[in-house]
Amino acid sequence: MKEILKKTGTIAKDLISSLNRDPVRYGGYAAILTVGMALLLVLVNILVQQLDLKFDLTEEKLFSLSEESVNFLKGLDEDITIIALYEEGKAPRVVQEVLTLYEKASPRVHVEFMDLEKNPQLATEYEKEGERLQQGSIIVKGERTYRIIRSYDLYDINYNSPQGPEITGFSAEKRITAAIHAVTTGASPVLYELVGHREERLARYAMNDFLERENLTSKELNLLQAGEVPEDAAMVLILAPKEDLTPGEAEVLNTYLAEGGRLFVAADVQAGELPVLNELLSRYGARFDYGFVIEQDKQHHTGNPYQVVPNVEYHDITKTITQNKEALILQWTQAVKEEEIKRRNVNVTALLTSSGSSFLRKDLEREDLQRGEGDVPGPHTLAAAIEERLDDRGEKKTRIVLVGAGTLLENLYPFNAQIPGNLDFFMGGVLWCIERKDMLSIPSKSLLNLPLSLTATQVLVYSVVVVAVIPLAFFITGTIIWLRRRHL
Repeated sequence: MKEILKKTGTIAKDLISSLNRDPVRYGGYAAILTVGMALLLVLVNILVQQLDLKFDLTEEKLFSLSEESVNFLKGLDEDITIIALYEEGKAPRVVQEVLTLYEKASPRVHVEFMDLEKNPQLATEYEKEGERLQQGSIIVKGERTYRIIRSYDLYDINYNSPQGPEITGFSAEKRITAAIHAVTTGASPVLYELVGHREERLARYAMNDFLERENLTSKELNLLQAGEVPEDAAMVLILAPKEDLTPGEAEVLNTYLAEGGRLFVAADVQAGELPVLNELLSRYGARFDYGFVIEQDKQHHTGNPYQVVPNVEYHDITKTITQNKEALILQWTQAVKEEEIKRRNVNVTALLTSSGSSFLRKDLEREDLQRGEGDVPGPHTLAAAIEERLDDRGEKKTRIVLVGAGTLLENLYPFNAQIPGNLDFFMGGVLWCIERKDMLSIPSKSLLNLPLSLTATQVLVYSVVVVAVIPLAFFITGTIIWLRRRHL
C-alpha cells in the first residue's frame, strides 16, 4: 500500500512539474483562449439573433430606408396596410426586406403577403379603371383610399440596352413612400398645363404615369377663358409655347406668382423671343436669352454641338441626377440670364450650365459652328431655379423653374428615347416647386454592378500590397513566433 501511495505521489509531482513547464503552460493558455473566443462568438451570434441586429453593407443601402422615409413614417396619424401580391415564398428578398423595414419604422404600418390566385376577391376589390391586378403588385391602403404600385414600377428599367430591357435600379422605397403620402393626404396636388399658345402637352410624352406615381394630377388651363389661376393649383406649367402670352394673361400669372404661386417654364427657341413672357419672368430675377447654345467642348456634347451635355449643379432638383450619375441632354437650348437688378428677397440659382467653350448663337440664320460676330461666349446658364421669400420667416414663397430647352421631354435622335436625366430633372423641378421634399430626396437605388476603375499607379500599389507585402507580413510573423517557441 505504501508503495502504491509513493508511486501515486511521484506521478502527481511529475504531473505538476510538467504543467509548470513553459511550453505546457503557454499551450494551456492558448487552448483556453481559443475556447473562450469560440464561446464569445457563439454568445455574440445568439445576442444578434435575439436583438434582430442587421447591418446594411451594400453601397446603395438596398436594405435600409432613407432618413426622409423614416421621419415621414414616424409622423403617421392613421393606419396603413401594405398588401404584397406574391405566391407563397416567391417574393424577391429585396422586396421582403424593404417591406419589413416599413413595418419596423412605424407601429401604424402593417404588411401582408397574399397570393392573388388564392384570393381572387382582391382583383374585384382593388380593380382600378379596368386595369387588372397582377402578381407582384403592391397595394397601399389607408383609411379612406388606396394606391396600387405595379410590379414593374418597383424598378428602373432601361429599354434601350442592346441586350434588351435591363433593370438598372430599385425604386420601391420612392414608390411606397409616395403611395403612403397619397393615401394619407387625400387630394392630389394639381398641376395646371397652360394652353392656348400651341404648347406641348404632358400626355404626348406619356408623363401621366410619372405624375401618378408622385400623387399628382394634371389639368389644362386657358387663362383667356378662366381669367384666373384656379385656387387648387399647386403649380402652373408652360411647356414649349409657340406663341407669346397676352398682356392680360401675363398680369394674371403675375398676380398668382406674387401671392406665392409656382411656375415651371420650358422655352422653345422656334417660338421667337416671346417678349411678354420674358417681361413677366424678369420681374422675378431672370429671363430667357434668345438664341441657341452651341457647345464646342467635346466632353459637353453628344457629337452634335446642338445637343449640350451640361454641367449639373447640386440642388434638390438635381439630387437624383447627380447621385445616379444620369445622362442629361439639352437640344436646341436657349440660355437663362439672371437680371442684374432684382428684389432683395429674390434668389436665382443656376442648375445646368454649358462649358466655357460654348457660345450663344444670336443669328439663327447662320449654319456654321464657329463663334462669330454677335455670338455671346460661354459659359451659359441653361436652367435655373428662382425663389422669392414673401415673409420674414420664409414660410410663404414664390418658386419658378426655367429651362431653355423646349425639347426637354422629347425622344432625341439618335437615342430614339427620352433621356433619363431629363425626366428626373423635370420631375425634380415639379416636386421642388410644390415643396415635396419627402419625395425629392429619395432616389432610386442602383442595381448595376459597376466596374472598378483604377489608375496604373493604383494597380501597381495594390498589386505590391497583395502579392508581396501581405505574404511577407505573414512570413515574418510566423518566423518570429517559431523562433520564440523554439527557445521556450
